[in-house]
Parts: sequence; C-alpha cells; structure tokens
Amino acid sequence: MENLIIIGRSRKDFFDLLNEWEESKTKQFNSTLEIKSDPVEDENFLTQKEVAKYLRISLPTLIRMKRDGRIPFYQSRKTILFKKSEILKSLRKDGN
Repeated sequence: MENLIIIGRSRKDFFDLLNEWEESKTKQFNSTLEIKSDPVEDENFLTQKEVAKYLRISLPTLIRMKRDGRIPFYQSRKTILFKKSEILKSLRKDGN
C-alpha cells in the first residue's frame, strides 16, 4: 500500500490527487478482471447439491460416488466443485 503525504497543498490539489489515485486503482482492478476466451475457463462448474440435482441422485449417493473415484472433482479447502463435462464423460465410461 502506498503512503501519500501532502504538505502545503491547496484543497483543490488534494482532491485532484485523490481522484487521480482512485482512477489508477480502478484501472488496475479492471485490468485484473479482463475475461479471456479460454474454453477451459468457460467450463461449467457445479457444487455438490447442483450435481446431485442434475443427476437426480441423493447427496449421500453423490458423496459415495466421489469417494469411490467414479466422479472427478476439485477441492480447495472446504469447497468442492465438479466440471459438468467430466461428470458426463465419467458416467458414460461407467455405463460401458
């Protein structure tokens, strides 16, 4: 974080500097939000509840399938997500 010290400036100069600083922060923030058209990033991720509802199975059944390695998933701490395409692919593979 930048420390800004203004001594002996007029009120107008102060607010001009403040506005300039806010604009630079907004530009930095917006540049980090640029959307890239990467097909991997466009993938639909679903939560456990959404997957259970989509597959019309109970949540305990989904958890059992996940534990048995029948459905791939991604976990970051407590968050568990599934890629819709990978779920469909793994279920087709199980059906054959």
